[in-house]
Amino acid sequence: MDSDKSGVNTLSNNLLISFMKTSRDHWFIKDLDSRYVFMNELSLRFMRCPKGYDVRGKLESEVKLPSSMEYWPDFVALDRKTIQDRKVVTNIEVHYYGENNIDTPVAHLCQRTPLYDGENNCLGIVCYGVPIDSPALLYYMNKFNRTTAQFDAPSEIFT
Repeated sequence: MDSDKSGVNTLSNNLLISFMKTSRDHWFIKDLDSRYVFMNELSLRFMRCPKGYDVRGKLESEVKLPSSMEYWPDFVALDRKTIQDRKVVTNIEVHYYGENNIDTPVAHLCQRTPLYDGENNCLGIVCYGVPIDSPALLYYMNKFNRTTAQFDAPSEIFT
């Protein structure tokens, strides 16, 4: 977003990034093409990025991380759904997240939200994520050989 004369847009952008940088949860921003614009340090570590790794400007398919190499098409599809439907898309992913983690799957709740400018034009997505401690969830996802669960209401009855 460009700054207006009062500097409000620049201030808002700086506050948003500052909030995400200091958050104890996982955050990233992608543009309309699913290129990373920002990812906070906690998210970088959780996704097992090498120290100093910079995701900015990279497509999901270019990131080549253990946590995303196989499933990047699914992540891009979730980005597209968020942008096209103009609503929050929530899913649970199970990967070997975390530094040096090669044997313990971790369930991770992800919420992708459309990111708008001041004129209601979609700029991309903001994704919030948090690990969830649910042994039963991991048991059933493992039993059915699932790595991603997407929660969408099949009808208008559920919200």
